[in-house]
Amino acid sequence: MFNYIIEKLTPKIARSIIVKNHYSKSYYSGSRFNYGLFKEGNLVGVICYGPPHSHSLKIAIAGKTYKNRVLELNRLWVADSEPRNTESWFISKTMKLVKSCDILVSFADPTQGHVGYIYQATNWLYTGQGQNSQALVPKGHTGHPLSVIYGYKKDDLVEKYGLENLEYRKILGKHRYIYILNKKKKKLILSRLNYEIKPYPKKK
Repeated sequence: MFNYIIEKLTPKIARSIIVKNHYSKSYYSGSRFNYGLFKEGNLVGVICYGPPHSHSLKIAIAGKTYKNRVLELNRLWVADSEPRNTESWFISKTMKLVKSCDILVSFADPTQGHVGYIYQATNWLYTGQGQNSQALVPKGHTGHPLSVIYGYKKDDLVEKYGLENLEYRKILGKHRYIYILNKKKKKLILSRLNYEIKPYPKKK
């Protein structure tokens, strides 16, 4: 069914494809493992793994013992031309290529209509949804908040757009998924997991 080749990508190539095609329009420069999905010589998918943006998240998952053994699947894009199960297949194959890691974490963004079916299909553990928040955005801005993507602070946004052109937008908490790569230590890691494992969410 899947006539694909998976190859490593340089950060430069991964960045160019992700910025162009991913809904966030941003690439995390801390990504350590970037893989491309090729079909008949054409690049039809990119997946990126790297240390979580949040230092507190690394500790929160399974304590300080495993804080440096956590990687985040932070970007995934597959061309719309590919079959619906391609993303899950791509994830399952590249998880086996990631090194120096015991635990993977990833998030599904409900603001994009995502609940994480691709993670459910590859047997990740669902550990709930983050708290809702709000972010200051330019009026009419339809993309991700600049404060989330680029780290813009309020003063930066005011200087760039003017206070009268800004508004607060509600940000829904993301669905959190965890996958334990180290099968030999799976029971131990599960016993130290600081998040409750919950039933998979479905679209309403």
